[in-house]
Amino acid sequence: MSDKKIYSYFPGCTLKNKAKELDAFARASAQALGFELQEIQDWQCCGGVYPMSSKEVAAKLPAVRALADARDKGQDLATLCAACYNVLKQTNNAMINDENTNLKANNYLKADDIQYNGETKVLHFLEILRDEIGWDNVKKAVKNPLTGKKIGAYYGCLLLRPSEVLKFDDPENPQIIEDFIKAIGATPVIYAQRNECCGAYTMFEDKSIPETRAQAILNNAEDFGAELLVTSCPLCRYNLIKNKKDSKLDVIYFTDIAGNEFSSKIFKTKKKAVDASFSWNINDENLRYSLDGSEPIEINDNKVLLSNFKTNNLSIFTLEEQGNDDSWNERGRVGFLPVKEIKDKKISLRVTASPYSIA
Repeated sequence: MSDKKIYSYFPGCTLKNKAKELDAFARASAQALGFELQEIQDWQCCGGVYPMSSKEVAAKLPAVRALADARDKGQDLATLCAACYNVLKQTNNAMINDENTNLKANNYLKADDIQYNGETKVLHFLEILRDEIGWDNVKKAVKNPLTGKKIGAYYGCLLLRPSEVLKFDDPENPQIIEDFIKAIGATPVIYAQRNECCGAYTMFEDKSIPETRAQAILNNAEDFGAELLVTSCPLCRYNLIKNKKDSKLDVIYFTDIAGNEFSSKIFKTKKKAVDASFSWNINDENLRYSLDGSEPIEINDNKVLLSNFKTNNLSIFTLEEQGNDDSWNERGRVGFLPVKEIKDKKISLRVTASPYSIA
């Protein structure tokens, strides 16, 4: 792109805590591809779920404020979280097509001198790549294509439905994440459950529902040869990881791969043992790690010797801590890519500060 385009950016709550890597790698990818995500000041939580009642207007006001802010700057509004995208897009549609919502929302916002009628274009990060950057340009920016890696896309519900409002992709046969996977050099795996609900919103009603759904999704993807799943939904990722049980499939955000592919500031190693020192304050006796879903290896001191790390493609290192109830909880993950040389064999992984930040 000749001129650097700036998008107003709505990160959402989860990308500021549990999904920091989704945010960080997206910003790095945007920079590498020639555009900028300019975070809206003083944004408020979108609510995570679009209120279905037309009488419920107050819960839609944070989205309207963000939309109006982008409008006033003359910018499109970009987001990454599937839930935020769904709420922003549906709210914008209501401000255009629902007279009741428009009237009540604008009455609320008169005190802030805001009048909004749906002027802003809402884009998911993937739509920017597809419709504005173009897959050919994405492919040109890739520095380390993941040739031979079989990756499955997991869409879930919120990116695709309601399709007549979101218009993100074909809800029955979406292709946008598969096209992204192709652009980074990997092979997309098409499986039946990729656009089916993971059941996460039912977890408080009946925990067996998300457990059953997660197992069906992961098993189906594995049966079709997927080595890794990528998603844009923090809630979906949480649910699939929490309920993976014996599945060896890792589930990461699509930006984790994008950030690694477009940025040179990533962790790199030779095809030989490298000491990786961890820097945070937790009991090292209750730690274990795994590579690409392998059997976890417990850590007896503060170092891990990655002697079995030999791959020509992206590998995922996962660190877990054992809780008081003996369950294992993920503390951080990082993507590895091999290179010809490495200057510093001591790599500090600041996992708790920001799960994917590399020093």
